[in-house]
Amino acid sequence: MVCALRRGPDRELKGLGADSSPLVTSEFHHGHEPRAEEIALHQKYLTLEGQIDAARLEGDEREVRRLTPLVKRARARWIKANRRVTRAES
Repeated sequence: MVCALRRGPDRELKGLGADSSPLVTSEFHHGHEPRAEEIALHQKYLTLEGQIDAARLEGDEREVRRLTPLVKRARARWIKANRRVTRAES
């Protein structure tokens, strides 16, 4: 299980545990649609790309350094899922 991170009203990232909110799992459960996981991973990648772009525009190098490995990992996971789905369709 993975703890959820959310921005509080003061824009600080807050880790949320069992007593604050439900935990987020790293697995995807999107019913029977074969491309659902790939779509969700692509959306996650695009969201992280947007966050890193915003951090660059704000000049927040610390946030850029924090997000860079997350973006790389999200991109790799999305591409891997995309290849899996694409091979299954052909």
